[in-house]
Amino acid sequence: MITKEQSFGPEEVIFREGEEIQKLYFLQSGEVEIFLDNIKKNSTKNSKDRRTLKILKKNSIIGDYQFFTGDKAEFSVMSCNLINIIYI
Repeated sequence: MITKEQSFGPEEVIFREGEEIQKLYFLQSGEVEIFLDNIKKNSTKNSKDRRTLKILKKNSIIGDYQFFTGDKAEFSVMSCNLINIIYI
């Protein structure tokens, strides 16, 4: 298996809720936010909001369940700061 490395700047989305996860991520440095997208409907417009589930720190694994089962992501992941990840 070949591993690759990638960096993300602050507030970059790694993957979104509902997407197929084809990579297994290992957080080498920084922090990521695991969140749900909430769409609020009101009479004039739709507004997006998000609900934070967890903050993951260095040495965390991201997307392992979805990677091995083939299920779509049940949450979104976004970098909180500059991060470096390794993935397969």
